[in-house]
Amino acid sequence: MNRPEIDLVVEEYKPPVWKVGLLALGVLTAGGLILLWSIDDPIWGNTLRLIIFAVFAGAVICGLKTMEGRYTVRLVREAGEIRFIYFKNGRRLEEESLEEDALMEVETDHLQKGLPGLYLWDEVYLAGRIRGREERMHLFHFGGRPLAFDPDTARRIRQFLLD
Repeated sequence: MNRPEIDLVVEEYKPPVWKVGLLALGVLTAGGLILLWSIDDPIWGNTLRLIIFAVFAGAVICGLKTMEGRYTVRLVREAGEIRFIYFKNGRRLEEESLEEDALMEVETDHLQKGLPGLYLWDEVYLAGRIRGREERMHLFHFGGRPLAFDPDTARRIRQFLLD
């Protein structure tokens, strides 16, 4: 039985901001509820209620992003094609394949997030030009969104795809 070798296994990059945001917004929501309990003025009470709701909504979004977890991608080079196999929590989700000679070039898009001059994290998206298509496309995407990688992982992926 001829089994292909797994050439490269990479994991999606998720910045820690979602976990920190969940903790901070959860504490702010609890503190706001305690403060709301002690306010008798209807105008300030309703204003605080609105603010607490907005903070709680942010905590829910951060919680959902945290619960989503990370995707793992296996890149397998076999018989003139490159296969992209997507996993989440060890469960195989989807597989895509691309002819090796169809991939003309691989570009990286760096997205630095944070304040100007104080970047908190750096996400890298990989896009490629495919023979027969005019526009470039994201090479790694799942669930309707492109997957981001840290700069070192993106460099390894790019080297693997172009070798």
